[in-house]
Amino acid sequence: SGSPHYNEDRFNIPWMQITQARLITSLSEADKKNTLFTRKSQGDSYLLLCDTRNHGNFTSYAMFGMENPVPGYWGPIQGNPKLLYETICRFCLRFFDGYLENDPAAGEFLRNYSQGSEPGSGLISFEFKKGKNPTPLIDDFVYDIVVNGTGKALPRLKEMAALPSYEKVL
Repeated sequence: SGSPHYNEDRFNIPWMQITQARLITSLSEADKKNTLFTRKSQGDSYLLLCDTRNHGNFTSYAMFGMENPVPGYWGPIQGNPKLLYETICRFCLRFFDGYLENDPAAGEFLRNYSQGSEPGSGLISFEFKKGKNPTPLIDDFVYDIVVNGTGKALPRLKEMAALPSYEKVL
């Protein structure tokens, strides 16, 4: 990215990318090995590839049966856009339930998803990649001081100081 604020090292939270399968499958083998999904190492990562050539299938237009083409944006809707949209929503809900609501069943489903195990699964492919625990950042330390006070923040500072990347972090 051209932004001076873009830093993939700070991209360390659980993450789900949803995209059209054709955008990944059309990449060269070298480019497939250099996607953000493959580069991201901290925090769990999920990749939901949708078998559609039409971006409109990712929107609520598909859910509500609005299948007319939008000139310059997408052509006529093909396939079963409602089922694809519902499938995307189910995966998103499980992702949010797993990470925001700490629902173990949702997290278990995502980590162990088996192709063909539910309606709409023929329209997608799904990949899970276990990430390393995130490296603490200075923002984490500042947050600890503000929220918990300096006494409780000290263990995190000691943890950060023991890391090989300490100078980079601080």
